[in-house]
Amino acid sequence: SQFNNSSVADIARFGTQLAAGVATAFSSLILSSINSTNYPSAITGVTASTFGLAGCRAARLVLSNNNAPRKDRCLVLNPTAYNSVLTDLSNAQVYGGTEAIRDGGPLSVYGMTVYESTTLPAGLIGFAAHPAAMAIAVRPFLPQSNTLYLEAKEMIDKDSGLSFTYRRHFAPSTGTMWATAEALAGFCVGVTSGLVRITA
Repeated sequence: SQFNNSSVADIARFGTQLAAGVATAFSSLILSSINSTNYPSAITGVTASTFGLAGCRAARLVLSNNNAPRKDRCLVLNPTAYNSVLTDLSNAQVYGGTEAIRDGGPLSVYGMTVYESTTLPAGLIGFAAHPAAMAIAVRPFLPQSNTLYLEAKEMIDKDSGLSFTYRRHFAPSTGTMWATAEALAGFCVGVTSGLVRITA
């Protein structure tokens, strides 16, 4: 991104937004691979607004029947389905904690950490998964020399945990300040039975 007449503070703040944008783009690319070809296990005919704790149990059961390890399971839901889980947890202190009411998440339900996502592909209400379902690799792209940059450092997007390189440099010939966020990243399908799609 190009900056003219911007303070260093403005550029640094926008650098964080750049990193978040790269994380969102990469996350969307990963989520697009969650389909019936790659992951055949599914719970179908689901209504997001009534998913609730019963839906969490159903997703957990399919993972267990698929022999997915119990440790490190997660459940990712669209905002409507996530809200239905929050509704069922409105009396959260009964379950030993008030995180659902105080923070809105991430939650832990039936041994799964539950996350809300606003970038799920159309038609996908959510998915339950074990980390073995997909292999993801990300590393920052560090410059070999910092002499051409005013600033070059590694940044981590707090929401996704993905790491990036943030570079800021000035082009004297045009009088333009530039800020760049970039990462080397890739992914592939892992254990196909380790992910359960939740669809309407």
